[in-house]
Amino acid sequence: MRYTYIRSPFGRILLAGDPSGLRHISFLSGKKQLIPHPEWKQDGPFFQEAAEQLHAYFTGNLARFTLKLAPRGTPFQLKVLWAVQEIPYGQTTTYGALAKYLGKPKAYRAVGAANAHNPLPIVIPCHRVIGSDGRLTGYGAGLKTKQALLALERANRPLRQGERPGRYASYEALRQHETEGVDYRIQVREAPSPFAVMALHGGGIEPGTLELADAVAGREHAFYAFEGKKPKGNRALHITSTSFDEPRALRLARKSAVVVTLHGCEGMEDVIYLGGRHKPIKARIKAQLQKRGFAVKETPKSSLRGAHSLNICNRGQAGRGVQLEITHSLRKKMFAGLRKSSRKNRTGTFHGFVSALREALSKSTSALAGDSKPFH
Repeated sequence: MRYTYIRSPFGRILLAGDPSGLRHISFLSGKKQLIPHPEWKQDGPFFQEAAEQLHAYFTGNLARFTLKLAPRGTPFQLKVLWAVQEIPYGQTTTYGALAKYLGKPKAYRAVGAANAHNPLPIVIPCHRVIGSDGRLTGYGAGLKTKQALLALERANRPLRQGERPGRYASYEALRQHETEGVDYRIQVREAPSPFAVMALHGGGIEPGTLELADAVAGREHAFYAFEGKKPKGNRALHITSTSFDEPRALRLARKSAVVVTLHGCEGMEDVIYLGGRHKPIKARIKAQLQKRGFAVKETPKSSLRGAHSLNICNRGQAGRGVQLEITHSLRKKMFAGLRKSSRKNRTGTFHGFVSALREALSKSTSALAGDSKPFH
C-alpha cells in the first residue's frame, strides 16, 4: 500500500491506495483518522492525479471525480457507496431515499451504517446524505466539515475553514419544513447606501438582534432580517452564516458594498466580539464602541470570527464585511428583558450601541468610495 499527505481547507488529508485504485481518504483532524501501517510506502507522485482533482474540487473547479477507486467492504456496503456516487454535485438526499433507490426501503439504518464506513469521503460524497427532516447528521470529519462541503458545492467558490453547523443545511431545506409568515418572517428594506445591516437570526432565534439591526440601519442603510416567530423552538430555524442562502438576503448583499451582520452569542460577560474581513471598518466600529464604554474583543472561537469567504457578511461587492456577536448578558441590558414584549422597551445601553455603530458607518461611507478591493 502506498500513501501520501495533501493540504486542504480542513488541514492535512491522508491518501492511501495501490495499483488497483484509491483505497482511503482520511482527514487527520477527524475522529476516524487513518494511521499508515509501518509497511506502507510514502509515495507522493503516485497520487498526483488524485491530489490535482481534490485541489480542483476544493477551489470550485471540479464537480465529478474521475479517479480509479478501490474501496473495501461487504457487497451491500459497496452497493451503497456506488449509489452515493450518483448523488449530483450541489444536491442532497436522505438515507431513506437511498434505501428506496437500492430497492430496500426499510434498510435506511443499514444504509446509514454503510455511509458511516465510507473509506473515500469527498470522492464518494457521503456528505450529501442528510436526515429526512433536512438536518445534518454525523460525519467522520465533523459536522463543520460536512456543512462547509455542502456550502462549497452550493456556492461553487473557494473554501476556507467553516462555521458551526445549524439544524438546516440551507434555506430550501428549512422552507420545506417551516412556513413563512407563521414560523418565520423575512423583512427587507432597501436604501441608497453602501451598507446593508442584517440580522440573520432575529426574533426568538437570537433575541434582540433584529431590533438592533433595524435601529442601526434606520432609513439611511439597507436592512434585512430573518425573524423566528415560533412559540418555542426557534433555534431550529438557525442557518449558519456560511450557509445562509435565502435569496432575498443574497440579492441585497450583492447590491451592497459592505454587509454588517449582528448576532447573539452565549456569555455572562458584557462583551461584543468583532469579526469579519473588513479591517478598516472593524477598526472604526471598535473605536466608536469603546468610546461609549463597550468592551470589544476578537473572539478566540473560529466559528465566531466571520472570516469564511462564504459568510454572508463577506458576500457584498467588496468581498469583506463585518460581523458582531453580542453576548446574552449585554443584550439583556439593552432591553427591559429579552422576551418579545420586553424588547419594545430599550435602554440607554441599546441607544449607545446603535449610536456608536451608526457613527462608525457614517465615518466609513466616504472611505468606501476609494475602496478598490475586488470581490473575492
